[in-house]
Amino acid sequence: MAEYVGYNGRIVLEGDVLVLVREGVRAKVSGHEVRSRRIPLQAVSDVRFREAGRLVNGHLQLGLGGVEPRVVSSGSAASDPDTVLFTWKKRDEFGQLYAWLRNVVEINRRSGIDASAVPYDGGVAGGIAAVEGKIAAAGQRLEFGAGGARGSEVKPGAETRSAGKVSWPVVNPSAVTPQRLPQLVAAPAWLPGDVEVEVVGEYYRQDSVRAAEGSGTDGTHVAVLVPEPSFAEHPNSVAIYVQTHLVGYLPSGVGHQVRPAILSFAAAHGGQLPSCPAEFHENRSANQVVLLLDGRPLGLSPEALTHVPDMAKSATGLLRRLDQRPPLLQGRHDGARRSLATAGEKYVRVKEAASGERSPKAWTALESSVNELVSKLEKAGDPMVADAWLLLARCTRFQKGRRDDTLAAYVNALFSDRDNVEAWSEFLEYICSAAHVPTLLDIYARVPMSVRPSLVHQFLAVSHGADRHGGVTARGGARLRAALESLAESQNDDGTVAVLAADRGLRAEKAGDVDDAVAGYRRAVAAGSTDAKVADRLSIWLVKQGLHAEAAAVLTQALSRPPEAASTRERLEKRLQRCERALS
Repeated sequence: MAEYVGYNGRIVLEGDVLVLVREGVRAKVSGHEVRSRRIPLQAVSDVRFREAGRLVNGHLQLGLGGVEPRVVSSGSAASDPDTVLFTWKKRDEFGQLYAWLRNVVEINRRSGIDASAVPYDGGVAGGIAAVEGKIAAAGQRLEFGAGGARGSEVKPGAETRSAGKVSWPVVNPSAVTPQRLPQLVAAPAWLPGDVEVEVVGEYYRQDSVRAAEGSGTDGTHVAVLVPEPSFAEHPNSVAIYVQTHLVGYLPSGVGHQVRPAILSFAAAHGGQLPSCPAEFHENRSANQVVLLLDGRPLGLSPEALTHVPDMAKSATGLLRRLDQRPPLLQGRHDGARRSLATAGEKYVRVKEAASGERSPKAWTALESSVNELVSKLEKAGDPMVADAWLLLARCTRFQKGRRDDTLAAYVNALFSDRDNVEAWSEFLEYICSAAHVPTLLDIYARVPMSVRPSLVHQFLAVSHGADRHGGVTARGGARLRAALESLAESQNDDGTVAVLAADRGLRAEKAGDVDDAVAGYRRAVAAGSTDAKVADRLSIWLVKQGLHAEAAAVLTQALSRPPEAASTRERLEKRLQRCERALS
């Protein structure tokens, strides 16, 4: 027996069987069930490999049953059920395993073995036993809406037809969406994936959301997507039931595409509806629900499942203005400048006034006067027009239905002055009321290098859901950080790389992952970080390893910009002296 221990799982070779074992916190965080899968070697039809770097994990991916493996990236590989990540230290072991498995695939091919005919323990769509077990384990009775008859529990082994048309996948559908999952014609099909699908309407169903979150099995929450019947109030909607509780619906733009795909899938699979894992994300105002669905069996691309907020759509169009050459502003209008200062003072008074004391027309009156100032300053070519546009955005953002006007005002402020840190910061905060990761990345790509040091920590807070809105999920935040670091590296933006790598190291150390922590710290230092905390944590580890020369270099770099706290500065200086004595 041979064993290969990866980052989020291990592979054990037992004779002619490969056992893929998922266990521990890392497997759960990656979204895997904690269990073992037995896979005969004859079922292995392909194998793919990505080398590990010192800063990025490698991965080994199995192709099973004659099905071509899904394309995975460094961000999505962790959640793929047939992929195991491995670290830099394990690169040689997994390289040997990869070479051996390639030989297995070649032997299977030459022997004429039909991998699709070899049964194995699946981890993705293809078997519904897993979802049947999870729903049954939830111990909850399926029922119709209020006053309706109760249905039976979904149990493992329940009859599920693989083909044949059915009139409707729900027994006795009602015009009113029931609060608990209605009786289904067949047990759902388990279609887990790595595409995050947004759910809307949870704010009004927080009791159901909490009940669903509290009733998962082994940390897994099962969502079932149920299309509304044609005679319902919203016939194009798709209801989302998690652990049999109605928690919300797909966004209308997504639901219009998904509903017909679900009906086609159900008709071809004996009435089976799609199901997938659900995750809960704690927002500032309410708990959010996010589905992790593989849309390919439904004939849907990731783009079809992704909801783009109206805020992001509007912002995307306006951001193109920042790709144009900025205006040459060298004029001056002293009268408009004085009026702008007065308008700014009035803005503070209006904003700080209690809502009952504020005139209903206060914002519109101030907006009107600021609009006039924008015109005067633009005509004069006065660079203060950027501040006027920013003040205009502050006036319109508090008025109902003025989203696009507010976005346009922020973008015009930035068009007039690309280095306006206040405008960038407020624009980002406003956009994050409906956060959309690709849009956030588009914004950062347009932030000047000179401004990024003032903004990168705000983006970092957004990625961790620590901003005022808290609208970015953990998975979305991880994608955003990875994309920001990739963008920064491609643009030689060492400042951003240093901040992101330092954050990665500190969080890894907090989680007990020393190897990843050290890799993050070293990447931050290589990018020029003078963060005292990074230098402190990394130099402690280096000294313990006897790497005094590297520790001295790290400490010297950090002390080139001495920490404000005297105690921290003295601690680093003393450690540097000890390193120098050790080297001498």
